[in-house]
Amino acid sequence: MEDLNVCVQRCGYNTCSGCSLTNIEFIRIILDENMARNFLIQHGAIACHVLCPRCGARLSADWTKSLFRCRKMTRIPKRKYQKCETSTSVFQGTLFERSHLSLTKICILVNIFLSSQDEKVSEAMLEVDCSRQTVLDWFSLYQEVVADYIVRCSQSIGGVGKIVEIDEAKLGEGKHNHGCLSHGQWVIGGVERKNRGKGKVFLVTVEDRSPDTLIRVIERFVKPGTTIISDCWKGYDALQTEGFRRFAANHSLKFVNPDTEAPTQDPERLWVEVRRVVFKAGFRTEDYEGCLCDTLFSRMEPCYGLRRHLFWKAAASLYSPDHPLA
Repeated sequence: MEDLNVCVQRCGYNTCSGCSLTNIEFIRIILDENMARNFLIQHGAIACHVLCPRCGARLSADWTKSLFRCRKMTRIPKRKYQKCETSTSVFQGTLFERSHLSLTKICILVNIFLSSQDEKVSEAMLEVDCSRQTVLDWFSLYQEVVADYIVRCSQSIGGVGKIVEIDEAKLGEGKHNHGCLSHGQWVIGGVERKNRGKGKVFLVTVEDRSPDTLIRVIERFVKPGTTIISDCWKGYDALQTEGFRRFAANHSLKFVNPDTEAPTQDPERLWVEVRRVVFKAGFRTEDYEGCLCDTLFSRMEPCYGLRRHLFWKAAASLYSPDHPLA
């Protein structure tokens, strides 16, 4: 069998360790089908070589037909030689499997999905000339990629000598679009001080904001010994007995507690980011969780170019192609 290291050096599969292309540079790449394909190969999202499942031969992609086709001559009993003729799609098992859109259009959809603009769906429909349902289906698939990355890379925040600001909010819509929320989803969020915009954040959907729920969430996502700043909700009163140091601030009066000088603006900023990506109505719990993952992903990597790189690496991890080194 051919040396796989030589194969990788020649094809460049999964060799990109970090790129931060500008939007113009990325658009220039994906508008060319060959350059877009090479970009995806370098990020491990598609394979350029596979091993034949029947005879084990290394197959190169036929990009004109989007197939891996084996033409190795094999010796069989009572006959001289016979071609293997095994073929598979180059997109089998990847993010692009069974897609009718071109690589260029799919990459454009990813670009829009990762952007911070408000009307993403309308913009995507215009850019790639497809239906709203198609765009929503692809965005849902992208959210699965982001959610898988968040789960694999999530970690507790805070620690001894560190401060975490915690707040809870109800996302949803009031009756006739105004007033108190009649239906919605409770979400608890925390932001580690001195790490604004660098990923030190957690967001989790909960059934309610009872003391038991708050304690369970905080024990899961916040390290013991952390100093916690929260509002005056009575559910936080039990934190002192759970190994946390807690300060309270009244959001309705001021953003800084005059006794402790503890600001509480970071959670409010976080809710602004969350509500920017959460649709106004008709969401199920899993839909909220997808939007929360979008916010967390943006917080974990604020740089748009590096966030795009992380997305394609995450897509290659979740939808791994059949490359010999995948």
